[in-house]
Amino acid sequence: MKMNEGMRRMGKATMGALAAFMLVGCGGEEEVAPVAPIAPGTPSSATGAPAAPGTAPVAPVAPVAPVAPGTPPTAPPVAGRTTAVSLSQGFRPDPSVTNGVSGGPVNANTLNPACRGYVSSQPNHVLNWTATSAGSVRIAVNGGPSDTTLVVQLPNGTYLCNDDAEGRNPMVTGNFTSGAHRIWVGSYLPNEQNPYTLGVSEIQTTRPSTLPAPPSAPRAQATSRAVVPLRAGFQPDPQVLQGTATGTVSAQNLGPTCRGYIAAQPNHTLMVQGSLPMLRLIVNAGAADTTLVVRRPDGTHLCDDDGGSGTNPLLSGSFGPGAYQVFVGTYNQGQAAAYRMGITTTAAASTHTVGAP
Repeated sequence: MKMNEGMRRMGKATMGALAAFMLVGCGGEEEVAPVAPIAPGTPSSATGAPAAPGTAPVAPVAPVAPVAPGTPPTAPPVAGRTTAVSLSQGFRPDPSVTNGVSGGPVNANTLNPACRGYVSSQPNHVLNWTATSAGSVRIAVNGGPSDTTLVVQLPNGTYLCNDDAEGRNPMVTGNFTSGAHRIWVGSYLPNEQNPYTLGVSEIQTTRPSTLPAPPSAPRAQATSRAVVPLRAGFQPDPQVLQGTATGTVSAQNLGPTCRGYIAAQPNHTLMVQGSLPMLRLIVNAGAADTTLVVRRPDGTHLCDDDGGSGTNPLLSGSFGPGAYQVFVGTYNQGQAAAYRMGITTTAAASTHTVGAP
């Protein structure tokens, strides 16, 4: 089996969101005109006071039973349009929720260095908040299996930003004062648009997992994503990708353990953030004879032919930060085979765990 991996480094830098927002509370909702772009670099803090760059306060919460959702939107989200809602302290139902689509062309760290992901040029939502006394409010996002980010601009121009409050879902908490709060829901990687559920709540046990899942979130675990972000504790584990093994490039010139024929371009690129002391790549192509090649960030290669079950390849080892190009090839030239590839930190995972293609 063969692996050819090349490196390409992508960082979590900016976010974007294409969505519309409806929240039901004490006030009514309305579509609002585009909001003027915000000057970048404004400090981020939980209370609106300036804070050191990189601060993204989120209060930890203990697991709780799901909270009853608010009224769902009556129309699907519309890209490129900002919607507004007015809520006051003590609003019901709590949380107030809506669905939208994340992502956009703007790097969120241009708004504030603490912000991550890619967002739209206009906020997805504007929350007009009325407060008669001090009280904590939290805004949480359930992006399902997607990696989403969150940016909230407070009325005084400062920012609250978060990436991974719970798994890959973001959340911010603060003592909101009366005024307009602009909300962007971003995607961690560029050129990604993913469905999400956003909730506004005064209940301090509300968190992303207590919100309803995005109704259009993909249910299948297998995906053909070309770029896969990985970090310690990634979920689901294993992540299962799928594709077709084929190619005309001989892998034998890449290293003494490389076999088979691969495509000129990688089937997948793993973007490892931090370090993964033990990672296993397991291919299941059924009865087809496949190979595996991984090109490391330093240009060297990991290769395997029959390390898994039967004629399926398997690679395991320590993966440091960087881009790993993954090539799934066939042992014989001119062949093509459907496959599923599992990415896991579980030592007991096997070809059977990945499932048949």
